[in-house]
Amino acid sequence: MAIDSAGRPLAGTSASIVSPSTGYMLSAPVKPDGSFVLANIAPGEYGLAALVVGPGVGDLQQVMLPITITGDDVAGLVLQMTAGSHVTGRIVSEEGTPLPSSPAGMRVDPLPMPTDVPIRIQNIGTQGIVNDDWTFEMKGLGGTMLFRPSKLPAGYMLKSVLLDGRDVADTPVDIRGTEDLTGLQVVVTSHVTEINGAPCDAKGLPVPEYTVVAFAEDAARWRYPSRFLATARPDQQGRFKIANLPPGRYLAVARQPWTSRNRKR
Repeated sequence: MAIDSAGRPLAGTSASIVSPSTGYMLSAPVKPDGSFVLANIAPGEYGLAALVVGPGVGDLQQVMLPITITGDDVAGLVLQMTAGSHVTGRIVSEEGTPLPSSPAGMRVDPLPMPTDVPIRIQNIGTQGIVNDDWTFEMKGLGGTMLFRPSKLPAGYMLKSVLLDGRDVADTPVDIRGTEDLTGLQVVVTSHVTEINGAPCDAKGLPVPEYTVVAFAEDAARWRYPSRFLATARPDQQGRFKIANLPPGRYLAVARQPWTSRNRKR
């Protein structure tokens, strides 16, 4: 049986069984009384899952149940849905002073991340539109994710994302779908970092066309969606600028386009 979070039969969706080792998946519709049947499944370890999206934005219910198939029938299972988590928070400045502009157009994005758990439902729910008082909320979240702000005020960059006093700006948060998260703090700072310069060739002459890539010395920080990696192209004066990288040790590489190298030959 598949039932919603209130215990009602969950018709109009499907139940799926997935093998994490082979990627095999089999689905079957859920009948009006909530029942479903999945047949001809080989022995092994599986995840039994179902989800349904409601009419409202972020209105999602989901369930995942690990199950072992030994060759005998498995009957009487009940999959009860849970609604996604509700996350609330606020954008604050590192200096503790009011932010200088309106938050119009700003939001906090939940970014789903890969997980070591082989069977996992991810739901990004709603984006956190920032209100006039710099608070935000997101609904229907579930899975493992990072939280990142977009369209920050001019002259500001992300400093940290605090949850219960710990910085999770680069540490994925496990959201179980049954627990709400409150008090998320997105901390921004006016101490903006910047790398700038202009590369030259082996003769010391300026290079007109190039791309610069700056990346953290620590390779563990290269994974998507890394804040520790950025690219830049030259401006009209032949110089580049990369801003908003978090403090740390970096390497930088400048590379000419292939067509430019060919012309020199």
